[in-house]
Amino acid sequence: YKHLTNAYTKARVSSFIDNISTPVTIVNYGLQGNYTQTMKSVWRFLINTTFGIGGLFDVASKMGLTVTPQSFGSTLANYGVGPGPYLVLPFLGGTNARDITDSVFTNTYFNPIMHMVEVMRKITLYLIFLCSIPALVYAADIVDKYVDQLVKDGLTILNDNTISQETKVTKTKKLILANLDLPWMAKVTLGGYRKTLTPEQVSKFTEAYSHYVSKAYASLVKNYHGQEPKILEVNSVSKGEFMVSMLIETIKGPIKVKYLVRKVNETDSHANFKVSDIITEGISLILSQESEFTSILSCRGFDALIEELTKKS
Repeated sequence: YKHLTNAYTKARVSSFIDNISTPVTIVNYGLQGNYTQTMKSVWRFLINTTFGIGGLFDVASKMGLTVTPQSFGSTLANYGVGPGPYLVLPFLGGTNARDITDSVFTNTYFNPIMHMVEVMRKITLYLIFLCSIPALVYAADIVDKYVDQLVKDGLTILNDNTISQETKVTKTKKLILANLDLPWMAKVTLGGYRKTLTPEQVSKFTEAYSHYVSKAYASLVKNYHGQEPKILEVNSVSKGEFMVSMLIETIKGPIKVKYLVRKVNETDSHANFKVSDIITEGISLILSQESEFTSILSCRGFDALIEELTKKS
């Protein structure tokens, strides 16, 4: 700024900043009870804002309307408040205990520049939000297509009358292993106990957990009677995470199921999304498993948990 602008430009910028800060002086003269200087400051602000083109030119001074800028520290001094200890603060530089109130009180509430900065901040955030909407819609559309394809793949297996029930279970298990983020789910279900386990134990648990979950869901093949899940909506819950709401018709009536779908890497391919939780009628799979598994770990230990999972696999 110092090297790229000439003296004339610097003067215009300085005049503009001085003018837009005049309300601070007006308020503080008012607090001091100096109404003559208050009105003088008001007229100075009005004249420079209008005839001075927003304060770029100091027309008021040429008319004899000059005032000494005031701050809240000046107001406190007017009422006899001493300066207090001298302070050197980061970014603010040298000041005293009394005048430091300017950065907290005056600049926060009365300085138009600070309000302009806040307005610009809000506008910037709003623009960022608007710009992010297409990306969110695009990502949600990808997730919708991913889940839709996953459902179709599952129905293809279930409706294939040329293969045995056992083969359907095997294929369904492979589909589950490929599309559930089982390593992530395993870590969540261990809760705080994960930090107490060795990497080898975590790996062993993840393997046992993967077989347990895939078998549990694959075994539901026998309960299939032609139901076709319907995707209701896809909502973004956080960066890279989406909640897919579905309705599944059953003999006992419709069941609401939600799938937490997470992005496992930074590309947009369908293969990079995986299901990380299944919430049936409001009950989270991984949270209920966490409660069950941590209870076993607490009472019976790690080996007992592996034994339980192995039995059910």
